[in-house]
Amino acid sequence: MTEWVARRVPNEPDEIYFKKQLDVATNSGLKVIASKSPMGYFHYITNEDEEETTAAQSFGRAFHTSVLEPHKFFSTYCVVPDDAPRKPTAAQWKAAKPSPQSVADMDWWRNWMATNQGREILTAKDYDMLAGMGASARAAVWKIPDGNGGFVTISGGELFDLCDKEVTYYWTDPKTGIKCKSRVDLDCPELAFGGDLKSCMDASPEGFARSITTYRYHQQHAHYCDGRKIVTGMPWKNFLFFAVEKRKPYVPGLYQVDSMGEERGFERRDRAMAKLSYCLTESRWPPYRDTITELALPAYEFFDSPQE
Repeated sequence: MTEWVARRVPNEPDEIYFKKQLDVATNSGLKVIASKSPMGYFHYITNEDEEETTAAQSFGRAFHTSVLEPHKFFSTYCVVPDDAPRKPTAAQWKAAKPSPQSVADMDWWRNWMATNQGREILTAKDYDMLAGMGASARAAVWKIPDGNGGFVTISGGELFDLCDKEVTYYWTDPKTGIKCKSRVDLDCPELAFGGDLKSCMDASPEGFARSITTYRYHQQHAHYCDGRKIVTGMPWKNFLFFAVEKRKPYVPGLYQVDSMGEERGFERRDRAMAKLSYCLTESRWPPYRDTITELALPAYEFFDSPQE
């Protein structure tokens, strides 16, 4: 194995970055060990062969493409037209003497599949949604810090095009000695900011604040910012979340975690790192707790319902 060197790597292939290792901390892994258990983390890392690409992961990749590389979106994804004939069954494809209608249908599908070879098929609903989300995110105009104490007014598309995309950072955590890595969606040295794309149902300030808490985006913020500072010697001046709603008119939002949220994110991240460090040092991957735990019941148990 090559030496673990602090470095910044743009455009690293997915098969390299997403290779899981027990002793390498990623944002996804830290969320697992923090919210599930060390035992759950061990399974998450060591049973990669069991893991299948989920619908959410596929949607996320398509969402990133539609926003960051719209020219690739339309060449990478396709949708079956509404007027397409019914797809022939396996028996129809193998039939010795198919009907004229079956022959016509099979010819249509052969031509369509040849034309769209290599493209991933989306449902019409998802295709339209993703195209709309990408267009909305790129058309929105924002006033953002320019990295020098002033502001610049810029559209999402112009901003995304200024950025390096899918940038990987490798570093060693100074507190625990654990090897770490992260992949940030947007990294703009010119404006000294990093950013991450998020699809959501509610991109309002109140709604996305709930998403930050639910999905631990502030912990992600901490992990990413820590890596950037260690690798380059300079922190981002701003780390922003670009949220886009998954329903028309695909309203976008641009957010930065406040100081209290940032502090809480680093606290959560440090606790997860300490837990991982303990497990690696002791070579133990216990369940939620490895001692008897006395449970206090939820408060609602002690308030009788009038119907009972």
